[in-house]
Amino acid sequence: MTVSGVGTTATFVAQSLTSLRSQLDDLQRQLSTGQKVTTYAGISSQAQLLVGLNAQLDAINSFQDSNNMVNTRLSLAQTTLTQFDNVAATVQSSAMLSNYTAGPNGQTVDQTFATNQLDQLLNLLNTQSDGRFMFSGAAVDQASVATSGTILNGTATQAGLKQGQDVVVNGLQQRMNTTSGVNIDQEMTSLLNLQNTYAANARVFSVVQQMLQTLMQMGA
Repeated sequence: MTVSGVGTTATFVAQSLTSLRSQLDDLQRQLSTGQKVTTYAGISSQAQLLVGLNAQLDAINSFQDSNNMVNTRLSLAQTTLTQFDNVAATVQSSAMLSNYTAGPNGQTVDQTFATNQLDQLLNLLNTQSDGRFMFSGAAVDQASVATSGTILNGTATQAGLKQGQDVVVNGLQQRMNTTSGVNIDQEMTSLLNLQNTYAANARVFSVVQQMLQTLMQMGA
């Protein structure tokens, strides 16, 4: 009986030591990883509920943040488009009331004003929100439109509006010169033809006049 009691006590002590060792290892793991448990099975039911609620709360907060961002961008877009319409209306009104008097730089006051307003319109189209271009579609990291200098003057490989305008004006000027211009050789040829025709008609008239005089003399 005494031997059996000693064996039972030794077993209990060994199990206690094993349990303490396991607890010590778990505490060391918690200290090193910062996590109380490694699986959801180790979390109590209330703790699991708290984790689920925190996850839902995070999702709601993320949705609210996204919603606020969208509302901010929509508001900014509406403000930008309103300013765009105002600038366009201002330029149109100014052009209708212009006296077309050229300034020192060869441009009218309204042309200079329109150039400045063009810069403002292009800046509005390149409006950014959170570092993203609002009117660039999917290419949010690229400007929506080029600068006014690039549009008007072009680049090393592309012509601008001014170059295109020059081409159109020169083409129209050439067509006008072709239509209304005077070809000296052609005009001289036409003049010689008219002179020859006049001389021939004068000769015929002279012959007819002589014939009539002869007939009148014979009748007398």
